[in-house]
This record gives sequence, structure tokens and C-alpha cells, in this order.
Amino acid sequence: MASSRGLAGVGIALSMRAEQALLEWIPVNSRLCAVRLNGYVRTRKDRDTRRCLFVVSAYAPTDCSSDEVKDEFYRKLSELLQKAKRSDIVLVAGDFNAQIGSLNQTERHLGGYFSIPTQRTDNGDRLLQLCSDNRLFLANTNFKHKERHRLTWRPPTPNQ
Repeated sequence: MASSRGLAGVGIALSMRAEQALLEWIPVNSRLCAVRLNGYVRTRKDRDTRRCLFVVSAYAPTDCSSDEVKDEFYRKLSELLQKAKRSDIVLVAGDFNAQIGSLNQTERHLGGYFSIPTQRTDNGDRLLQLCSDNRLFLANTNFKHKERHRLTWRPPTPNQ
């Protein structure tokens, strides 16, 4: 579709070592893909245990997209996450075009103390629901960021 050209695109770059560990490549659409990598995790007893890493790359529609488009994205992402095995370590990385604001006490299990205190957007609500439904943790809220690294886009001010 010519009208959608340049609107989305995801991928996962693998080193040669990671490519050798590649068990499965799961392309979904221009906004979602995943890989399963074979690997080992060091346990508390200094033993290496075989575990797979399930990595998802995601690029969510913006908040101004229709509810239908956003619903489809999150439905497909949920379906993709169901392909992860119980023993897999799941990592979801991407641009969710979301602002979650401050987490309240009932949401504390979803992230850390360093979310940006902004107004929560519809995409923020959707992201938090995805995390809750899939037992995911918003890792980037678990440590403090420099101010210049907190946002990638800001709406223009009236003076601009």
C-alpha cells in the first residue's frame, strides 16, 4: 500500500553469535516481529541453565491513530506474546508512543519509581493493560534518566 509507506517498520539485528543461537524468527507485520534465541542463564548456585530468550520488537501506532488500528496492534502483540513458552525469558522492546504518567499503588508491580509524571495517554493505558495481562514489567521506569533522555518527542508549544 503506497499510503502506508514509511509509517512503520521493525526488525531485530543479531550478532553472528546471536544468529547461531536463533531458534525461531516470527515476522507478524510492519509493526511486530520476534525471535527466540537459545541460551543459558547463570543460576544462584553458579550453574548454567538452558533457557530461551524471546525478544519482541514493536512499533505502536500513535495516540492520534484510530481505536481500530490501536486495538489491532495490541491484539496482535498479545497473540505474539502467547507464542513465548513458560520457560522463556521475555523481552519486549520498541516504541510504544505512550505516556504512562505516575504509577499508582495498584500499578506498582508494573514498573519502578521513575516514570515521568505526565498525563497518561490512551496508549499509556493500553501499554499498562498489556503489561498487566502478560506479567511484564516496565524496566525503563526502574532507574532514573537524565532529562534529555526522558522523551523523544514533545508537542509544539503555542509559541512555536
